[in-house]
Amino acid sequence: MRNRISQVCSLLLIVLPFHAAAEQDQKTLIDELKVVVERARAERAADRWLQRDLDDLIARYDVPELTVRVFENFQDRRFAPSEGWRFSGPGMEVDRGYGLVSVVDPNASSGRAADARSEPDLSREEAVAGLLVNLLLQDKVRDEPDHRADGQSEAVPKGPAVGMLPADIPNAFLVEMELTLEETSEEARVAFSVFQSEAEAYGYALKLKTGPRGYVEIERQRQQQRAIVDSRDLGEVFSDGQSHRLAWLHDGSGRIVVTLDDAVLLDASDKAFRDDYRQFKITNDSGNLAIHHLKISG
Repeated sequence: MRNRISQVCSLLLIVLPFHAAAEQDQKTLIDELKVVVERARAERAADRWLQRDLDDLIARYDVPELTVRVFENFQDRRFAPSEGWRFSGPGMEVDRGYGLVSVVDPNASSGRAADARSEPDLSREEAVAGLLVNLLLQDKVRDEPDHRADGQSEAVPKGPAVGMLPADIPNAFLVEMELTLEETSEEARVAFSVFQSEAEAYGYALKLKTGPRGYVEIERQRQQQRAIVDSRDLGEVFSDGQSHRLAWLHDGSGRIVVTLDDAVLLDASDKAFRDDYRQFKITNDSGNLAIHHLKISG
């Protein structure tokens, strides 16, 4: 059986590219190849390297027609973003004509501290006089409720900036975007996720972290458990301050490919879920993020 599988697969490696001229014949051949590959996997009739090559071969030619499910061109001033967007946390908003923007600085000081720094320095005599007035009014101030002046702001909110968009995303999908990402506190940390429900119990996240130990990684979430599918060094690609094209493909065979400006950053495989996805999520934990356009196909 092993030798027969090897011979058939070797022949298919030669014939399939030429057979691709007829789409219906190609689909039939792919379907038959899937049956052979699954049988070989079940019977352990093929070497591991051969099984992997066959899976890659199927993924290369079994490419479904993609339908655009989400298209947001934030750079077009005439374009109206989808009404389903929900934003939470500090500062994520649509800047029409530029992008979906958010600025998060985990090390930012509170607004009240900033107001204190902006006050003019007092002389010694003025400081003593102010102290005496405060002592005389101490009891009155203690009894009155605390009303802040309009110019005083609360502390900067903690936590990420989040954007959620309900969408029908097939199990095999392609996310494409043009974005600019700059650091606010020595690094930037953002994530793009797909979930099968609002509960965010099942799904995947593409995470980016810049800085000296930057990385790009795919994370799988199954209820409360999270696992890293694959992780690669990111380098200093975002340090130029320019916009970049990011693409995240998860095809029907479970292959995951992440590219930046058409260069492959990560190539992995995971097929933990079979159902489609219902939520797309953007999370900015740290950094100056602008998404100029977004397209999700499947």
